Amino acid sequence: MRFEFEESPSPKGQCPKCGHNKEFRYYKGLSHEYGKCERINNCGYHNDPRGKIQEAPIISPKPDKKVVYPDPKDILRIKNDITSPFHLYCESNLGFNRKEWESIGVGTKDTLTAFIYKSKDGKDVNVKFIEYNEIKRNKSKNPFSLKPKEGEQFQSCLFLEHLLSDNKTICLVESEKTAIIARKSYPQFDWLATGGSNGLTDKNIHILFNRKVFYIQDADKAGRENSTIKKLQSYKIDHSVVDLFQGRTDSYDLADAIIEGCLPEIKELKNDTSSKFNNCTLTTEELYEKYKDFQLRFTWENFIVQRANNFLTAEGGTGKTRLGLSLAMALKYGYSEYLGNKLDHEGNVLYLNYEITEDLFKEMVEPIERNFIQKSPRKINELFILSFAKNRNLTIDEVSQIIEDRKIKLVIIDSFKACVSRLMRDRKQRELNNLNADLYFDVLNSWREKHGVTTLTINHTNKGAKNQKTSGDLGFGPSAIRDFMDYQIFLRYAYDQERTERLLIIDKARFLKRGRHNKLISLDEDIDGSVFFQLIEEHINEEDFINGSKPSHEKTDEIINLLDQGKKYKEIQDLLHVSPKVVAQVNEYRKMGSKGGYGK
Repeated sequence: MRFEFEESPSPKGQCPKCGHNKEFRYYKGLSHEYGKCERINNCGYHNDPRGKIQEAPIISPKPDKKVVYPDPKDILRIKNDITSPFHLYCESNLGFNRKEWESIGVGTKDTLTAFIYKSKDGKDVNVKFIEYNEIKRNKSKNPFSLKPKEGEQFQSCLFLEHLLSDNKTICLVESEKTAIIARKSYPQFDWLATGGSNGLTDKNIHILFNRKVFYIQDADKAGRENSTIKKLQSYKIDHSVVDLFQGRTDSYDLADAIIEGCLPEIKELKNDTSSKFNNCTLTTEELYEKYKDFQLRFTWENFIVQRANNFLTAEGGTGKTRLGLSLAMALKYGYSEYLGNKLDHEGNVLYLNYEITEDLFKEMVEPIERNFIQKSPRKINELFILSFAKNRNLTIDEVSQIIEDRKIKLVIIDSFKACVSRLMRDRKQRELNNLNADLYFDVLNSWREKHGVTTLTINHTNKGAKNQKTSGDLGFGPSAIRDFMDYQIFLRYAYDQERTERLLIIDKARFLKRGRHNKLISLDEDIDGSVFFQLIEEHINEEDFINGSKPSHEKTDEIINLLDQGKKYKEIQDLLHVSPKVVAQVNEYRKMGSKGGYGK
């Protein structure tokens, strides 16, 4: 026997597995224990009757239902109202106008966006209502269509089929929103929407006969494994399946990409992929020519590379957030250099605060800015703060629009651990590991490519990093993170946690000799409460500051001998012509030796 699912407008029931109402599609003529949950991504439960039921049930034939159409007056009222949040967003951000809304057939009822389904012969056959918060669908409210009376039925068609040309390739997508947004950006194609992952049916597929079709998948399980592909295959429609976002599983679709300013190429992937790879490869001569005008530049000389993914990794309590904010303030107030190194003022700075509530963050920012205002009250750039504790529903991808609107050139992410936690939630991944570590850098690289920004990610060191020499292995996260990042500096305690001195160590620098530009700095507080870093010494050797390691200075043994004789720092400085800092380092090592610590 042939088992078939019931079709709309037959009601759906409650899924016995996930418990969601109006999601369980029953089989025709069978007990309601048999069916399939249409929450494909999050449930997908299927109680298949095959092999369980041997004989076909006896079903009395039903009389043909009368085909009816929506009230023209209702349709006119809907079309004349273009005030839904979706309309307003598209007009402000995507350039839509009343003439286009009338042609497409998208209006408003109350505050709901109403998509009018019009058949190829120009008849209005149904209306689908969806609630949007601007461009995002309110997923707590299910979309719905007009319901016919008993014994009646509405005609079925695909959305936008009334605008089909005679010869263009058809791009078939799932959502009405994607179809109308993509239609504006890709006019070389005809665009149709099925209205859902199971929206292509026996009753509306005829419009695709004798046409070339690109089925453009959404980036999730439902988009890649739905009945649309099976239906196209069963009817032998001339089609190609196009997956524009391979590797993503977060329901990202073409409309999302267009809104973010990206227009991926839509084309058929043929078996011969040589042309594809020819576009990817370059000879060395082509490489030189393509980037002949490129110059390696620094936002902060030797420490932050422009148009690159930089990391500032720090031990807990060293002041990594304060250092990130201080750098941002130096750029805001037009400092020519910071801690002895030149600054390049490209534009505004965006500080993404993932860790601290907005009110507490204010307490951290204010003392830092007070110091900069005293020295240079003239600002040349803006510093924008975005606190995610205050904006819990904001996704990582939506930050891209903020970067564009605010003309951002440096993005500081504080911190990597907290940001990744949110990213994993958005991408529906359990945790970051070596297999998916590129997800974080895909976001950063998309910002860089679209907006030309530099990024600085603030990260934590792992536990137990104290007294270990700086290496990429000390940073939190899977080991692949170090491979994906372009540049990394470390902020560490110089002596111990009771003192104010800090080490600023360059760890990963593709074009600088490691260790050459390391600094000794201090985190200090002024009498008025302002907080600031200041430079103590440049070109320091990290090993001189690791407890138990013998200082590398050539006069170390002489200094120890004089200290043992009771000489004062000033006397040793005059006798050996060394700085007080060197004497202090050697004395720290000497004290360790008195406790049996030499050579540790």
